[in-house]
Amino acid sequence: MVNSRGDVHTSWEGGTSDNYAYQSLRFRFDNNRSLQIGYFNAYYWDDSRTTKRQGVYIISYQGDNKIKEWYIEPRNNNAWVNEKIVIDKTGKVNYYSNGNYKGQEMFADLELENATSFVVDIDPYGWWYTHYHYMDDFKLTTPNQTITDNFNDGILNTAIWQNPENPDGVREEDGILKAEQLRTDKDFHLRSHPIDLSWGGSGTGTDPTGGSMALKIWQSDGQVMTISLDDEPKTSYSDGNLIIKTNKTTVTFPLEKVLKYTYVTDPTGISSPQTVSSKLSSDGQTLTFTGLRANTQIALFNMAGQLLRTINSGDQSKTVVSLSNLPVGVYVVKVNGVTFKMMKR
Repeated sequence: MVNSRGDVHTSWEGGTSDNYAYQSLRFRFDNNRSLQIGYFNAYYWDDSRTTKRQGVYIISYQGDNKIKEWYIEPRNNNAWVNEKIVIDKTGKVNYYSNGNYKGQEMFADLELENATSFVVDIDPYGWWYTHYHYMDDFKLTTPNQTITDNFNDGILNTAIWQNPENPDGVREEDGILKAEQLRTDKDFHLRSHPIDLSWGGSGTGTDPTGGSMALKIWQSDGQVMTISLDDEPKTSYSDGNLIIKTNKTTVTFPLEKVLKYTYVTDPTGISSPQTVSSKLSSDGQTLTFTGLRANTQIALFNMAGQLLRTINSGDQSKTVVSLSNLPVGVYVVKVNGVTFKMMKR
C-alpha cells in the first residue's frame, strides 16, 4: 500500500511542451513485472496516427512490453493530489484520489505471488526537458514493514533511496521531494533500495498488511472518528462541511472541527493519550459507535427534524442506535456536533 501527496508539472521553458509529459510512479518487481501509475499529458505516434493520452493510467508490464492498461480519471497535472494505491498478491489494485475511491482492477499478469522484492521509481520524464515530479508525505506499507518519508530535512534518506544518478535534479527542497528533468540526455528518476515482499496471509483482501483499512477523521476536540474502507467512503465539501458518503450512511463534519483525515491500517490505534478514538459501523439497520466518551448524548431524528429518541452512551464501550422498530425511510443521528444520515430499507 502506498500513500503519497504528489504534483506533476510541465513548463514551456526551454522548449518543453505540455503535450509531452510522462511522469510516473513505478513499482518494479523482481519477477520481471512492473506496475506504473502514469500521470500523462501527451500525444504519441501509434500505428501511423497521433493519439492523445491524458490523465491517470495504471499500466502493467512484462519487461518493457505493456500487458494491460487501466484509465482512471482526467488530471490537472499542475496541482497537488493525495493518492493511495493498494495492491494485493493476487494483483488486485485499488486506487484512491483525494480521499475518493476510484475503483478496482485486476492485474493478475503481474504474478506477484512469484515476486520477493521490488523497487519504487519516481520519474519526472517528459519529451525534452523542464518536466517536474514533486512528492511529499510518502508512506509505503508491506506485510513486513512500513516506510515513510516526509522529505523535510533537506537531505535524501539514503536508508530508503539509492543515490540518484543526477543529484542536481533529484533533491529535497522546501519540505518536498523535487525530481526535475533538467536535460534530455540524462535520467533524473529516484529509485528506492530493494524492498522485501515476503507475502503473509491469504493476500486476497484489499490490504496487503493483513490489517483492516479505514479512513480516520481527526477533530479539534481531541476525538477521532474511524470509518471502514470496506464501505467505500467518498469525500466532498459543501456549505462549510466535510461530507463522507459510504454505501451505507452519510456523515457530515463541520470543517472548523476537522483537523485532518488520514488512511490507516490499524483502525483501533490511538495516536496519543489526549485523543479519544471512536469507530463507526453500520449494517443498514443499526449504527454502532465504539469508543465514545462516557455519557455522550446521541440524538435520533427523522427527516422532518422531529427528535425520536436520545441515547446516552454511559460508560459502555459500544453504543448501538437501532432503526429496527422504525418505518422504512431516512434518519439522522447527531453526536458531538457530527451528523450521520442513514437509510433504513
